[in-house]
Amino acid sequence: MRGTKALSAGLLAGLVAGIAMTVVMLVLACFGVATPLAIIGDRLFSPSWAESAATII
Repeated sequence: MRGTKALSAGLLAGLVAGIAMTVVMLVLACFGVATPLAIIGDRLFSPSWAESAATII
C-alpha cells in the first residue's frame, strides 16, 4: 500500500470514527445516560471542587 493511500484510509477511518462517537454520545444523552462530558463537567464545576480549590489558594 502506498503512503498516500494509507494516509487517505487513516484520515477517512478517523473521520468516520469521530462522527460515530459523536452520534452515539448524542443518542445516549437523549436517553439520560451520563456521558463522559457530563461526568467530567460535573467533577470540574461542582461547588465542592470550587471550595477545595479556594482553600488551596
